[in-house]
Amino acid sequence: MLLYLYQRTWCPTVRKAVSMPKYRREKAEAEAETDRRNRKIAGIMVKWCVPLFWSLIVLECIGLVENLFEKSSVIMLVFSGVSNLLYLAESFILFKMRPAAEQYGKAALFTMLTVVFWGISDFLSAGNAVQILTMLIALPGAIFSYLDVYHTYNAHSDAVTDADGELAEKWEKLWKWTIYALIGMFLAVPVSALLGILGFLLLLAVMVATVICGVLKLVYLHTLRVFGEEADKKVIQDTLDRILAEI
Repeated sequence: MLLYLYQRTWCPTVRKAVSMPKYRREKAEAEAETDRRNRKIAGIMVKWCVPLFWSLIVLECIGLVENLFEKSSVIMLVFSGVSNLLYLAESFILFKMRPAAEQYGKAALFTMLTVVFWGISDFLSAGNAVQILTMLIALPGAIFSYLDVYHTYNAHSDAVTDADGELAEKWEKLWKWTIYALIGMFLAVPVSALLGILGFLLLLAVMVATVICGVLKLVYLHTLRVFGEEADKKVIQDTLDRILAEI
């Protein structure tokens, strides 16, 4: 009887008392690891979202100016070269952001492949090469650009999904809208030639949708940088609060 009471009362109490410090230690270690990861991600966002933001601004400006010149002109080739260099810079930035989310590495790869194929396509187009050859080179570039959009936007989403689910969801929606807009742009040109004014209106609508997606991308990138700054401050404050609570 005494042995039974001992096993039912005193032993569980002792086991619980022994296990509690270990549980608290493991919980503290898990929280510390989460803090380190969040602070690491915040630092990456603060460091790399700014050059990524401005490189996209310059690329959008070049895209607008390029429409004023013929593809075979020297100025057009200069703009194309600058654009390719900026895309390579974007690929490098995405590669450096890999610690925040694994998909940044894939995004960097597909950005670089897009630059390579589109660069060759622009060179052949400027050299009056056979049009079918230029199109065959440009087609893989278009496919890689779609994969670039998918992995880049999902990488942004993955990076902040634990800390800001709303912002992560916005990036997930934006990549779908952007892909739809790009496909629509690809299809709208031949459709506009067949349907006349209706096709022209469709092309105009797709162009507006593409511009809206581009603007939203810049807005969300700025939000990512702000998120990084605020998350960095929050992690520091939470760490100090936890240290003070343990004293």
